[in-house]
Amino acid sequence: MAAGDERCFVTWTKSLQNLAKVSSITIANHLKGCRKKEIGEKGYKFFTENYIHDVFVKEEGGRVGTCEVKGRCYRSQKKNETPHTVKLKIAEREGRGNVEGAECSCKAG
Repeated sequence: MAAGDERCFVTWTKSLQNLAKVSSITIANHLKGCRKKEIGEKGYKFFTENYIHDVFVKEEGGRVGTCEVKGRCYRSQKKNETPHTVKLKIAEREGRGNVEGAECSCKAG
């Protein structure tokens, strides 16, 4: 790498250390804004009941305080089907995490 090259190489990690704190109110407001309240409630239930696995976080290059989060979400605890891929982009604003984007490979995502 040449001197003065400021490219940032970031990697996926399982550590949530650099992820801004996101409150349940922030999630509720995000879901209200995108008209997916029922999906969000189901997603939160999946999270609390350990349906979501292989969660990784990566800091977004060039944007301090912004992270991408990815994981897999099974449709049921039987785990006999391929899991969905879920992704989030969370940015720190005024000391709190703000959801800037969310997607899921399911039809409702």
